[in-house]
Amino acid sequence: MKLTIFTPLYNRKNDIKQLYHSLQRQSDFDFEWLVIDDGSTDNPKELFDEILAEENPFEIVFLRQPNGGKHRAWNRALREARGEYFVVCDSDDWFTDDAVGKMSHWIDEIVSESKLSGVAGLKESPEGQLLLWKEDGTGVIDLYGGAPDFSGTLDADFYEILTHGMRGDRCEIIKTEVLRNYPFPEYEGENFLTEGILYNRMIRDGIKLRWHTDVLEICEYQTGGLTQSGVQKFIANPKGYATYIREDICSEEDRKEIFYDYYLRLMDRLPVEEIAENLGIDDVSFFDQMRIKRLEDRKKELHLMEEVLQTRKNLEAAGEELYRQMLPQLQLLLQKGLRNKTEGIFLLKESVEKAEQMLADKRGSI
Repeated sequence: MKLTIFTPLYNRKNDIKQLYHSLQRQSDFDFEWLVIDDGSTDNPKELFDEILAEENPFEIVFLRQPNGGKHRAWNRALREARGEYFVVCDSDDWFTDDAVGKMSHWIDEIVSESKLSGVAGLKESPEGQLLLWKEDGTGVIDLYGGAPDFSGTLDADFYEILTHGMRGDRCEIIKTEVLRNYPFPEYEGENFLTEGILYNRMIRDGIKLRWHTDVLEICEYQTGGLTQSGVQKFIANPKGYATYIREDICSEEDRKEIFYDYYLRLMDRLPVEEIAENLGIDDVSFFDQMRIKRLEDRKKELHLMEEVLQTRKNLEAAGEELYRQMLPQLQLLLQKGLRNKTEGIFLLKESVEKAEQMLADKRGSI
């Protein structure tokens, strides 16, 4: 069997029908649909008893387990999967009518490519917007503003592809035997782990896919779903959250800032010693050191803001035309400085120096 399509299910009995019907509309049926109910309370077994009684050209496997989170269902799915390749489709999403045919064709194209572990395509909203995001330069993220900067295909790992406009939700089809090397850690009492943990580990191991710009999946974010639960899901699962940020791909300076943010979010919930243990930090004085650093950074930020505001006043006094030239840039830098402290400090300093040089040049020409 070429493909396992895995769907974790939790209280989405009615939503999953759309996915089921999209599978019935496929032209290629060399796949199994593996559904794992993660302790739903809306009785999905009743629905699947009906589905399993119907005639379908593909195999359907419906399994149940106590509620433990998507990551535990994922781990079990990889143990149960019989397909050579593995793709996840959430219960409130569905495939385009030609999705499985494209997946199968793309897989055939990489059979002799030993360096590649799978293929991938895009997701879009029901309104036809790609689920790729971009930042607008001031720290504001447009959830639907991204687009690939290549046409056709690109062979890249999970980090490289981010530099080509592919930030956001994608549909990845990966060799099952490869994914079995990356099980989610499971922590007692916790029911959420971000898939970013797997991506970071595969990045470090150099796992590459062939990325396509075709849309395979339609994704509709539901109220109460994992995507919309945001940071609260991380806070409620502190060990898994800590594992993710410990392994995240970033500079050591950025990691210190992320660790301190973790501390701030959990300081009212956990003892400082437990927070430090989760992060792998031996000395709890680290958090006091970071608090002092944050205060110092904020003082620098405020001082530079004052310099910019004073420079704006100087520009006003220097002449309306020159002020008009510099005002948009200064306003943008002020906004960005408030959103992004580290970059904001650098850019504000640069802006102040540039404005002051312009003033000096103007005075010198008088």
